[in-house]
Amino acid sequence: MPDGFYPWPADKAQEEQNIETLGRIALPDILPRVEDDNENLLDLIQSRDCYLPTSAVDGSFNPSIITISSIPLSSPKNFTSTCFLGGSDTLYM
Repeated sequence: MPDGFYPWPADKAQEEQNIETLGRIALPDILPRVEDDNENLLDLIQSRDCYLPTSAVDGSFNPSIITISSIPLSSPKNFTSTCFLGGSDTLYM
């Protein structure tokens, strides 16, 4: 999470801080990254590959991003990922 963000705001001031914090960052800034053998950071996912369900814009403000990656064992650098915003109790793959 970015600095200044409260995953579970306790009051109106923290909610306002969250709105301000999220207003100054872009989705790619909070998406996960991986490190390769040369210690280079690679984006695990592109923001265009992240699904935002319409229910995610409701008042619950769930701070979760679920990322699903397919990593070929013979060529780990050729991974693909997709994600969605919000929580999930169960995923079937």
